[in-house]
Amino acid sequence: LGAIIRWLEGEGEKHLVVLFQNPSEMRPAGGFLGSYADIALTKNGLQEIKVWDIYDPDGQFFLNVVPPRELQGVTPRWGARDANWFFDFPTSARKVAEFLEKSKIYAERGLTFDGVLALNANVIKTLLRITGPIKLEEYQLMITDENFLPEIQAQVESGKDNQAGEPKKILKVLSPLLIQKLGALDADQKQTLFRALQEHFEKKDLMF
Repeated sequence: LGAIIRWLEGEGEKHLVVLFQNPSEMRPAGGFLGSYADIALTKNGLQEIKVWDIYDPDGQFFLNVVPPRELQGVTPRWGARDANWFFDFPTSARKVAEFLEKSKIYAERGLTFDGVLALNANVIKTLLRITGPIKLEEYQLMITDENFLPEIQAQVESGKDNQAGEPKKILKVLSPLLIQKLGALDADQKQTLFRALQEHFEKKDLMF
């Protein structure tokens, strides 16, 4: 926490990329990277959060990079979606950030990432257990720690957003609401949160 605070105390805007990894599709760094968030931070707090499908930047990545041999049967071109290929998380994190930064989405703005955070569904379930349910009005859903994963998967695979060509939109709707509720935790809930996050770090459900 001390290192993160010193990092945030610097001047200017910092960009943190948060990788949402799905361990049901195995990858060396912890699971398939289907979605991610670009979080803009300053020392005054959270400025903006944008959640993306990983295929958005990969669709605007025009370099032809040959993937590692073991991946060549899966894809002829390497991209961010398969860049968390290394058991050493810092190496995977740097490679994913490198591919993202070279995508047209970020390259045209000269945007670079200052840090990488990876988490999986276990972490989100813990956060929801502490914050309590979150109501998503436009989906007529109450998201809890118990139904989070099946409801999100159902929406991504066959929901109305899938039919409209934006299958991961529900994550864009949920993320700021979850962050808002985390910001409103009382002192006891924050202590519970810190203890839970420490366990997730130890299990590598959460890596920074």
